[in-house]
Parts: sequence; C-alpha cells; structure tokens
Amino acid sequence: MKKLLSLLLSVSMLFALAACGSTNSGGENGDNTKITDIGNNADITLDNTETSFDQDENAELADAKICIVLAATKGSNPPHDNVLQNLQNTFGEGSGVTIDVLESQTASDWEPNLIAAANGGYDLVMGFTAQMKDTMIKVAEQYPDQKFVSIDNTIVGMDNVVNVAGNVNEGCFIAGVFAAMLTTRTDIPNINAEKKIGFVSGKDTPYALDAELGFQQGAATVDPEIEVVTVYGDNFNDPMGMKEWCLSAIEDGCDVLYAVGANGIYGAIEACQESNSYLIGHDGDYDEAGAGTVCLSFVRDLSAPVMQVIYDFRTGNWDGDSVYLATFTNGGMGYTDGAEWKAAIGEDLYPQDIIDAMKEYMQEVSDGTIIVDEYPDFRPYDRNTYSIHT
Repeated sequence: MKKLLSLLLSVSMLFALAACGSTNSGGENGDNTKITDIGNNADITLDNTETSFDQDENAELADAKICIVLAATKGSNPPHDNVLQNLQNTFGEGSGVTIDVLESQTASDWEPNLIAAANGGYDLVMGFTAQMKDTMIKVAEQYPDQKFVSIDNTIVGMDNVVNVAGNVNEGCFIAGVFAAMLTTRTDIPNINAEKKIGFVSGKDTPYALDAELGFQQGAATVDPEIEVVTVYGDNFNDPMGMKEWCLSAIEDGCDVLYAVGANGIYGAIEACQESNSYLIGHDGDYDEAGAGTVCLSFVRDLSAPVMQVIYDFRTGNWDGDSVYLATFTNGGMGYTDGAEWKAAIGEDLYPQDIIDAMKEYMQEVSDGTIIVDEYPDFRPYDRNTYSIHT
C-alpha cells in the first residue's frame, strides 16, 4: 500500500495509479450482473424487502471511468470494503466500466487523493466520506465540472455531487430495541438484574451521535426506565482503547453493549468475552468473530444504491444534488440472525419473540409510523422537498 502525500499534481496521478491499479479485470459477468443480484448478508429484515433499484436491461450504457477514494486503507471498514468488493466483482472485462482505487494512510492523504482523482480524467470520483465530508466539499468546489459521489454522508447544494447513504440512526433504533428487551431476560446466562445497556463509540462524530440518538430512542420506546450508559473514546480503529471503553460500561452494570468502532470492534468483542457480556455488532457481520458473545449484527449494504448511481450516470440520468438511500425495504439495511449466539445459549433460550418484535419495529420505521431522532444537521436536507432515491 503506497501513500500519496505532498505530491505535485502533475505527477500525482502516476503514483496514484501505480498504488491502486485498475479493477476492470475482475469478475466475468460484467453488465450481465444485475443490481437485484447484489444484496447484503442480512437475515432479519422485512418480508417485503427487495434489493433493487430502477433499471432497464435494454438501455444503452456509456462507458464509465471511476476512481474510488477511501478514507483509510482496504480492510478497515466492512461496509466500505463490501461496496468495493461488489463493484470489483460486477464490472469485469468488457463491462465498459473501469475502477481505480486510492487508499489513505492518514487524514492528510484525503485532499491530495481527491485532487489527484479530479485531475485524472475520471467520469466519477467516489469518496467514502463519513469522515472526509468537508474535504470533498472543498475539492468539489474547486472542480465544478467533475462529478463526485459522496458515499456514507450527505453534501447538499452542489449539482456536481450525488450522495449515497443509509440511515444509521434507524438501524441503531432497532439495536436499542433489541438491547432493551434482552437486558430484562434474566433467564438468559450473563443477563443481570440491572436495567442498563451500553452505547460505546470510538469517537463522538456526527455519525456516531446520530447512531446514539437512534439507539437511545429505541431503548426508551421499549422501556423508558432502561438506562443507556454512553462512552466515547478518541479513535475508531483502536481495539485496545475500545476494549477499555467497553469494560468501563460493563463495570457500570451494562450486560448488553452496542459498539461503533470500525476495527475497534474487535476490542469490544474481547471486552465482552472476558466479562461474559453481550455485544451487538455494528456495520458488519461480526457473529463468527465473536461467536457466543455477539448476539447479532447490524449490517448495511450501500452496493445497490452505488450501482444505481453508476447506472443512472451511464444512461445520461445524472441527478446532481440528490441522495440514494439504503433502507430496510430495498435490502440496504438489516440484521444477521445470530445463529452462532443461538447455538451458544441454546434454542430454548433464543428469544425469537425479540426477533419478531424487531421486524415489527422495522416496519413501523419504514412506513413512517415511528420517526427516528436525528443528530442536528447530519442530514442537511428537507425530506419533503429534497430528491431522494429509495
């Protein structure tokens, strides 16, 4: 993994392409792979879920040259890695789509990487901007004729930017529901008598604060008397730090935790394993990694909406200043079924009624019966007037 740092713009793309290479040689299906074939690994979702967006198999598709700028390195963020892998598997030789990838070792790489991509002759520059939103805004303003795709965050008011997002607060609402119900089941091993659950995050970013609001609301919807202990650290990718932050919540009486922490999640798993507590995985399937400790995992798949953005661009339907959402109803969000945890505690103790309740709450969130709280300005648009693709 090579790093682009303090390079002159005239040579930056040469180093960038050497560092990343093209992915247009992967996969055999090319454009024969349909958006509807790309789904996440969620087992607990709505019965009416379909992983699909609008497309016409007979439409003429223009070629597309795409550069994806990662906020970190490959392997550091499961949802982002999942999107990248699905793109690489989908667009093979002859597909008309070429994809290059730029990795970032530190935050100081974000701006030069985005600038390098903007100067590289790409049709679309995609950035995973949960963290580098402000940097993409800055670069997009400098290159008004370049089309950008902001993935995992929302930039409004710019016709050269399209957004792909999933409402993490809604997914965390369901996690709060599950945790609140589970913490009262004292017949299940390691559940104590205290009505306390924990929300632990590597940092107090707007993303994490939005997730916490959803988690808090979900728990309160089940039982307002349940206390949510919140702990914030200073790094999403610090397993040792995450372990300590989780242990502090456990020492405070929490028996079920929800941890937001990218690679820090492995520290959360270790903390729960050592203390005989339970964990809900966030933004990836951690059921096997924490077998018996991870009850189930919230998973998001932004692949389908990203594919739709590419498809719309190739058919000449670029919809600048809009957002493509991953939801419970289009296959973009859901939960694993916790098979490993079920095997550990036994089928007789597995709380199927909680699973059923989760699905009922998912439906109420999806149809608008329940409006989940949002962190202020995290979604800087009016739902009633802004262009939203679902």
